[in-house]
Amino acid sequence: MSLSALRPAPPRASLREHVHQALSAAIVSGELEPGTLITVPTLAVRFDVSATPVREAVLELEKRGFVETVRNKGFRVTAVSDEELGHLVQVRQLLEAPAMERLAGRLPDGALPGLEALADRIE
Repeated sequence: MSLSALRPAPPRASLREHVHQALSAAIVSGELEPGTLITVPTLAVRFDVSATPVREAVLELEKRGFVETVRNKGFRVTAVSDEELGHLVQVRQLLEAPAMERLAGRLPDGALPGLEALADRIE
């Protein structure tokens, strides 16, 4: 095998991306409730990283509307309005319904009862 056959390793997520993904997931899941005050130094300690990637991640969350700046205090997790929630539901319906329709046509015979049982356990 020659060196030219070796491919570069896939890029790993940067610290900023890691913090951004973790905070986004915590906000979306409700783990970080609306109104929760978060600070860059506290998050930096929590993620065991410097303040710079945390600040960059939180500023990206601010651009997306997940948090808002609270002067001299940090950032506050914002609430999702009913209107925003409605928009999210519409987008999910537009994306998920056609995908599920295509997938349903590919199910092997007899798979539906098992999937229904799995769906019941999820609820």
